[in-house]
Amino acid sequence: MITAVCEGGFFSFFIAIGIIKGKLSFTFSEVCTGSVAALFGEEGSSSMKIWSLHPLRVRYQETDRMGVVYHANYLTWFEIGRTEWVRRAGISYLEMEKKGLLLPVTDVEASFGKPAGYDDWVTVCTRVAELSAVRVRFESRIVGGDLTEAANGFTYEGDEPPGAALVRGGTRHVWVKSDSWRPIRLDREAPDWYAALKDLAHTGD
Repeated sequence: MITAVCEGGFFSFFIAIGIIKGKLSFTFSEVCTGSVAALFGEEGSSSMKIWSLHPLRVRYQETDRMGVVYHANYLTWFEIGRTEWVRRAGISYLEMEKKGLLLPVTDVEASFGKPAGYDDWVTVCTRVAELSAVRVRFESRIVGGDLTEAANGFTYEGDEPPGAALVRGGTRHVWVKSDSWRPIRLDREAPDWYAALKDLAHTGD
């Protein structure tokens, strides 16, 4: 698991390829454990079963000397899956940033099963497992093959996507303002976006 630390009012998320820094008035443990949710009066949804499917083909540069996909690249694929999931709600990360909203990673988990190799088809499967006005938890699966053919589309409803999962994992995030890095409620800052995200999480459409 990739962890984060809080020092002197600044917290840093160490995420494979870089470090994001921001200033918070809450401690890191409050944000991650959910006690900040009580401060905001947070209510949310969980147990969502709609997976967004994004197929891709392994590029040569994504493999390592062992001839398989380098482990950190799966985290990049997780990000691709999250970005495409949000885009399907009619929102882009670029739009979020222009509005002064950020969704930084607070936790990453990944369990590696079977490796993928060069030129293999894989599908990045992404769903929102928990969604509130303050926090979001994504679940991610990397599954061998192009699942959009079997699913006859870019969504799948079920506890797990079909096929053998190569990697299982997920990420947790907190909504913050870009100028202060203070946690915010998305339903107050951007109620239309929050409604769109909730609708997509439950229906997949």
